[in-house]
Amino acid sequence: MFDTLLFRPGRGGVPIAAAVVALLSWPTLTVAQVSQTVEPTVEIPDWEWPILVEAPLRNFFEREDVEAILAELPRPGIDGTSNIATLAATLGPGIEESFRFVQRRVAYEAYAGSVRGGAGALRARGGNALDQALLLRDLLRTSGHRARLARGRLGWQQAVLLTGDNRTESPGRGDPWLRQVETASDHWWVEVRDRGSWRAADPSFSGTTLGDEMVRRADTVDRLPPRLVATVRLELTVGGRQLGVMEVPLPDLFGHSVQVGLARLPDPEHESALDPLLVGETGQAGDPVEGPPASDLDATEAIEAELEAEPDPLDRAPIEAVLQGIPEGPVSLEIRAAGKVVVALPVPRARLGAVRLGVDIEVPPGRHVRAMLPFGADPAAQLTVSIAGGEVRPSVYATQLVELHGALQQLLELEVSALEAWRLRPPGDDAEEALAEEGALGPEPPTAADLDPTEEVEPLVHPAIALHVGAVEAWEAFADGGVEAIGLALLAAADQLRAPVPIQRAAVRLAAIHYRPATAEVGGELTAWIADPARVGGPADNQRVATQMALGLLQSAIAGQVLNRLAGRPPDTAYDVTLRAVGSGSRLSWFSLGAPAPQWPAAAIQVARADLNAGNTVVGPARPIRRGENDLLAWWSIAPGSGQASGRVQRPLGAAQAAVLIGPPVARRSLDSILASLHDLHVAGTWLLALGDPDRDALRALVPGACAATPLVADLLRAGAPADFVPPAFGAFCQMAGAS
Repeated sequence: MFDTLLFRPGRGGVPIAAAVVALLSWPTLTVAQVSQTVEPTVEIPDWEWPILVEAPLRNFFEREDVEAILAELPRPGIDGTSNIATLAATLGPGIEESFRFVQRRVAYEAYAGSVRGGAGALRARGGNALDQALLLRDLLRTSGHRARLARGRLGWQQAVLLTGDNRTESPGRGDPWLRQVETASDHWWVEVRDRGSWRAADPSFSGTTLGDEMVRRADTVDRLPPRLVATVRLELTVGGRQLGVMEVPLPDLFGHSVQVGLARLPDPEHESALDPLLVGETGQAGDPVEGPPASDLDATEAIEAELEAEPDPLDRAPIEAVLQGIPEGPVSLEIRAAGKVVVALPVPRARLGAVRLGVDIEVPPGRHVRAMLPFGADPAAQLTVSIAGGEVRPSVYATQLVELHGALQQLLELEVSALEAWRLRPPGDDAEEALAEEGALGPEPPTAADLDPTEEVEPLVHPAIALHVGAVEAWEAFADGGVEAIGLALLAAADQLRAPVPIQRAAVRLAAIHYRPATAEVGGELTAWIADPARVGGPADNQRVATQMALGLLQSAIAGQVLNRLAGRPPDTAYDVTLRAVGSGSRLSWFSLGAPAPQWPAAAIQVARADLNAGNTVVGPARPIRRGENDLLAWWSIAPGSGQASGRVQRPLGAAQAAVLIGPPVARRSLDSILASLHDLHVAGTWLLALGDPDRDALRALVPGACAATPLVADLLRAGAPADFVPPAFGAFCQMAGAS
């Protein structure tokens, strides 16, 4: 991050606020005060405030109360027990303390294999018996104890007891409870060396004590075999040809993200490695590449013309240093995950829109979760994939919120410091002459001759320049930790939908966010793909199907609520577009396999046809809805037998689950333009940070908004539906919120 000092890092650093106040307090000193003043040891220049700086700052500070925003900035809760080493030190060396912590504070969840690992189970405050055992083993080893894993098979009644769902009725076909019980029967625990013998420590059962064995041990291991650990394969391709690949254990990524973006440090080995077959119709790999789009050139020329109109005395070198341009020629992307980086083979710009990230998660014993995600044609974009499982609690994304808080706080401190300097800026020339005649200006600030020549002082940076740099870097921090937190928050928000029937979340849940930063022509945009299957338990009847359908529809509504609060503008989701269809006079149409294709774009028809081929019913408007100069299209894919429902929204990148514009168009070399974007960054960052405050309950507050329009949605789905259609049972989730 850019240093918050007024000059580049050096030995004589003075914080912006202190330096500016020291400088601009000089005109108010009296003769008596001067005799008591200690001369500063660092030269502080008399800042110039040209109109190209003064006017944007004036407009910005009139719009934004930066002091109030900084004072009220939510501070995410920092749980000192989210790190194994810190937790072990807190609990102390005793075996009992570590055992009781895992037993009482890390809930049991049924899934196969090691998906979260010990660290992930700690952050999620939940895990299966294997991940609970890995956490306890790591805590004990960190405290200096010998510990190993033990494995055995539980009987049916013991497995039912472990799941905590002791059914009185017979489970229906497809009920997730049956799989939960079978998964729970493969049981793991820890054995710890104590007083010369091995003692069992089984934290999965709530009533056990040290030494209790729920099942006879079949095997012990010091290290978990790799075949029992879920893995992730990440592959960048274009046109079916591999550009780069990375494989990592899933526990290393749990609660973290995979990021694909422009290579920060190009690999020298790849500089001349452009595959001729990737060039296609773009010409030779070494052909010159066209410059920036005309819109960017127009904005740049306008800024340069403005600068030429009035000489600018400010040094803008720090701004140019952080405005990373896109290198000419083929583009090299990189995959960043689990502390590793793989630089992909370069690809011609004309084919960048064909680049795909393949995500293949293998969960023992041989089950796969796959996704294929587009990168898009903008080389400045970033694709972020967040991975979680089970219930997503705030502790899962606490690290990202802490990083975002640091970046936003640093930005706001720069804003406040610039405000202080701007308030204390010297008056105009006439006022200065009048004050000088009255002797109120006091002594002149010290010059370089007054300073110690042996002290090294870096060039000072004008507060407006420092703020400009800080704003650019704050948006970059949002693109990293902020977007990662958004993906996990989308999953956590869906968990706020509670029902009297049991809901089983998948062991692996994905949220991918494509972030396209703002340009001088268009604002920034977030596009989200959400793979978050959930199954409703209970008897196998129409009510379960209706409840399952309501869950899918409301998850789309909740995603829209998250993006609406984040961006402060209406998002695009299937739920939101369904409501807009009513306002435009449209009605929903039901499409089945073999029926005439709707009047949709070819790309949307292709996705809808895949849904139909899978046995689902497609429900959506007969034609796209006109919004301004653009067409808006979204639809539902509903499985008639189970009620599983998923929303689709057509975007330039392809079908997604949600999208929203965030921030206005930004010419990043213009101070006025970059400052105008900070309101949106304040709103987005502040709301995200509120998610880490347990007292605000920000996510739970989204449910009433999602439920508000459920009666209208139910009526829309009934219209034109087949005779055997079972309407969604929204009341299971929305009764407490006042919706039916």
